[in-house]
Amino acid sequence: MSRVLVAGALLLMLAITTSSATIRLSLAGLGCTDWPACFEAARAAGGAAVDVDVARGVHRIAASLAGVWVLAMAVLMWSDTKARGVRAALVGLVALAAGLAVLGVATPSPWPAVTLGNLLGGFAMVGLAAWLGGALAAGRTRAAPFAIGDGRGARQLLGVALAAVFVQAALGALLGAHGGASACASLPGCGEAAATAPLDWRALRPFETPPAERGAPGVRAALEALHLAHRAAAVAVLAAVAAFAIAAVRAGASPAVRRGALAAIVLVIALPALGAAMVAGGYPLRVALAHNLASACLVAVLARAGGCSSDRRRFAIL
Repeated sequence: MSRVLVAGALLLMLAITTSSATIRLSLAGLGCTDWPACFEAARAAGGAAVDVDVARGVHRIAASLAGVWVLAMAVLMWSDTKARGVRAALVGLVALAAGLAVLGVATPSPWPAVTLGNLLGGFAMVGLAAWLGGALAAGRTRAAPFAIGDGRGARQLLGVALAAVFVQAALGALLGAHGGASACASLPGCGEAAATAPLDWRALRPFETPPAERGAPGVRAALEALHLAHRAAAVAVLAAVAAFAIAAVRAGASPAVRRGALAAIVLVIALPALGAAMVAGGYPLRVALAHNLASACLVAVLARAGGCSSDRRRFAIL
């Protein structure tokens, strides 16, 4: 039953993050050719588009169901384990669900911080649900997760990889919140604005309403710099995931951990490819959604690998 509950929670979280991305990216004017005018037109249209209305309906249903689901999961699973890590994950899921419900009252908001909270909170719930799945799988075996040593280095690199993914996701969320997804239409750089114009820092502050003149040189320079930071973070994620995979193999990681590392490598290669496809295709919404879903899946496989490699003395299912 616990496995069914965890799998259901993970699927609900993926549905929430994908539907939320559909709303957010649709209102960011993706795929337009006359940026930034098209961004303003998309915002003015609000939820007029049919796909946005459908996404809103799916998001509300999935979010409501997820709140009830994680609360029931916490109640049903609490008495089955004395593991501190598992109980902490259950409390974290309930707390995040409550926090996102409160944040939903303020959504949509002109403050980019609200977008950041929604995206990172959703990704955190994906990670916790996946970690629980890995911990449950690890609890069914008494074999050590690492054949050589305690795997401390691999665990630390896994934490670095997860942190890098969240940083990259935050940079991407800021771009969407500021309507700057279409501000960079070339690879590997963006344009001359970031190199020639002083940055308008208002375009990067999460607790300040974005400036209205998004086409101004300083604003465009800031958005292009944000694009470049997002791309640099992708390189950091790739390096961190590769380092974790190498350390896990060297430490004789369990098959579950090795499978997680392999899946993470596949995803971390697919993400830049999807990013390049977005730029080449003029930021089509479907490719952007695939990019968002792949990011959520990367969080899930890394977190599940963390659950599978948990220290038995602290986190084993009892």
